[in-house]
Amino acid sequence: MNYLPVFLSLGLLVVVSGATLLLMRSVGSTYGDSLGMSGIVASIAGVAASLYFGLPRRNQLQKLPDFSSVFESTKDLLAELDRDEHREKEFAMIAASPAFGLELNEQQRQSWDDLIARCAVSRRFRLLCLSPLSKNSDRSPLDQFVEALADYPRIEATETKHLLLALRRMDFVGRVVRDNPLAVVRAGIEPPFQVSVLSYEDKPVKAIIYFSSTQSIRARKTMFGYKTEDTTLCQIFHDLYTFFETRHAPDSLGDVVSTPEFQTRLLESAR
Repeated sequence: MNYLPVFLSLGLLVVVSGATLLLMRSVGSTYGDSLGMSGIVASIAGVAASLYFGLPRRNQLQKLPDFSSVFESTKDLLAELDRDEHREKEFAMIAASPAFGLELNEQQRQSWDDLIARCAVSRRFRLLCLSPLSKNSDRSPLDQFVEALADYPRIEATETKHLLLALRRMDFVGRVVRDNPLAVVRAGIEPPFQVSVLSYEDKPVKAIIYFSSTQSIRARKTMFGYKTEDTTLCQIFHDLYTFFETRHAPDSLGDVVSTPEFQTRLLESAR
């Protein structure tokens, strides 16, 4: 009997559960119960994925060794959504903000912003991002993320610049998706991982999973991820996205950017 799948499953179960517990500590007790359920569901998904990884099959996953490679691969998925108007396609993504790649150079960010501007207006587009509004703590999930990012080695931009970029792009996307019935953009707390999934005719066909969070940035962890076109894995990652979207992203971004609190933050950040 091959015990490798079992050991991989147990190992990933521990990792996912541990990441969820750290997340619970970082966001406070208000979300504790719901995040406990997240841990259970994510762990089950992790076990299923680990069992699948342990089977004697090749080329299921291609490693993305750093954030730049994750960014380029994710941009390729979004470009594919933008490129072909004749098929029913959907792009779903978890990211800190619609301004994906805050830590990258201006040229890279602009290429992403151009794609977002087109896709958010007229495509089947789903995005889960960090809430910019404070609820039960002094710092919103977005504030905590950009604070950690600005303190990360080799990233030159300040926390204020990161925050302004994120808020401006949230404001733009939140407004344009109101007129696009195919778009769903929500804001909430931070999951312990990020996914991007491209679906054709409601069938996930390409996906990326990567591991970056406020806690991992503060711990100076090197971010990495994987991409796959394996249909089983793509479906697992899509289901994880849907779970976090429905359970932990309660606010429509269109509603968020309309609040006086958000508009005040946007003006203050630009000063």
